Amino acid sequence: MPKVDPAWFTRPRKIAAAILGLALLIRLWDLNARSLWLDEAMEYWVASAPLSRLATVVRDGIQDPPLYSFLLHAWMTPADNETWMRLLSVFFGVASVAGVMVIGYRLRGWTTALVAGLIMGIVPTAVRYSQEVGQYAPMQCFLVWSIVVLLGLVRTPTRGGFVRWGLLAMAATYTYYGTVVTLLAPFACFMIEAAWRRDRRRLLSGGVTLAAYAVSILPLILYYLPHQLRRGPTAEAFDPIGIGSFNVEAMRTWITLKETLAFQFTGWPCSNMPAWLPVTLVILFIAMVVRTQRRFAVWLVAAWILYGVMGRLRLFPFAFRYSIILAPLIVPLVACAIRGDVNWLRRLTTGLAFGVLCATCVVSLPNRSIYNRVFGNDRCVWPETEDIGKVTRYWHAQRQPGQRTYVYYGAVPSFAYYADHLSGEKPERPDLWYLDCWRNADTPWCRTGDIFYGRWLRALPPDQKMASIFETMSGMPTEFWMIIAHVQGQESIPITQMIQRDYVLLDHVTGSDAVGFLVRRRAP
Repeated sequence: MPKVDPAWFTRPRKIAAAILGLALLIRLWDLNARSLWLDEAMEYWVASAPLSRLATVVRDGIQDPPLYSFLLHAWMTPADNETWMRLLSVFFGVASVAGVMVIGYRLRGWTTALVAGLIMGIVPTAVRYSQEVGQYAPMQCFLVWSIVVLLGLVRTPTRGGFVRWGLLAMAATYTYYGTVVTLLAPFACFMIEAAWRRDRRRLLSGGVTLAAYAVSILPLILYYLPHQLRRGPTAEAFDPIGIGSFNVEAMRTWITLKETLAFQFTGWPCSNMPAWLPVTLVILFIAMVVRTQRRFAVWLVAAWILYGVMGRLRLFPFAFRYSIILAPLIVPLVACAIRGDVNWLRRLTTGLAFGVLCATCVVSLPNRSIYNRVFGNDRCVWPETEDIGKVTRYWHAQRQPGQRTYVYYGAVPSFAYYADHLSGEKPERPDLWYLDCWRNADTPWCRTGDIFYGRWLRALPPDQKMASIFETMSGMPTEFWMIIAHVQGQESIPITQMIQRDYVLLDHVTGSDAVGFLVRRRAP
């Protein structure tokens, strides 16, 4: 075995290794403290499809490209418990931290590399979505490393570099549609700079790379997007948001900054941290380095503009978790502001500001035990926190034979996941069985024993919702359990109030955005 040169493992590399260890520890902490929420459960059911049908199931079942589903399908071969499924995202999240350090090193050396790695290691959204069964951590990893490669092409354009960028761009796009913003905007700037300098080598190689990339994503454009574009948050695609007055646009800009920068660095509005603090600090840090990191700043501005245009056209949501596509550009720029080669006053002020930013990140971490200790037990939980696992376990322990159970539409995929694992049995169901239940199809898999999976009721008034609930159960049973999760606003309150007119509450269990209760019909 070849010996490792001790001189290679220098102090900066030791610190970098410690940062990676810290990032891994934070992402493993409380990994299974949250139940699988609706989107995670849907990812599970889609990835459970046979490999021969998986491409079609992804197209029809979710609104994302297929790569993550194929990765999860392979990853679930040894196990499909929530901890194991989330580990895949953990590893991609740590790889993103490593990649951000490489970006920082290429921008301004070891100090920037270590600062960038520390920020990425503790920034709340990077941690949160590294603990989720979903495509966010993989897509962010592919984006980070595509920027690493692009910076290398700026320095030395090699054939291998263009090939690596093309492969990473393809992987990112096949993982998440929004990655085209962070891929194409910087690469377009790279090509424009090459044209300005009349660098034919970069122009030719870049053009060939873009052409190959365009060909590689044709299956997405032709096979997936026509079925997926008009669903979910892009249902109104190409119906542009109009331009308002100056005051309206100023307010929209402020809201945008809160829903991107404040959300990414503090989890606002669910961390109870003031939105202006992270927004001010991040803008201040970026403004400090615009002159010295002009190229990278232009990449960020170009990506922000492209993202804004897509948001205006309703082609991609401009807010909250969707905005983490910008993190691979924002975090390194922020890190560039921390320098040791400036006067003591600037070192002091930037050091204090950086300390405040890190402190807000730490106290806003989404790890549930940390969060509850800082802000109180679930005082304002992070988005997508649904304790359906807790509710299902209680239901499984307390339910008596013959008691019917109605599962409200938002709880259907995740409740079925936990119910199957608790019972040790997995009934025969088609690949996208829950869609049939939501569409009110008369199918046997929407009723498993005395468990009834409800139709999608969100758009119906309360009285029609109640009628649908009892229609699904073929009448008003003497006793039944009701399982509710993933409701919109106060949607469940009228339902429970109407049930209590005819039923008396016998038992209940509550959690964050999830509840289960047993009721018995009142005596006439």
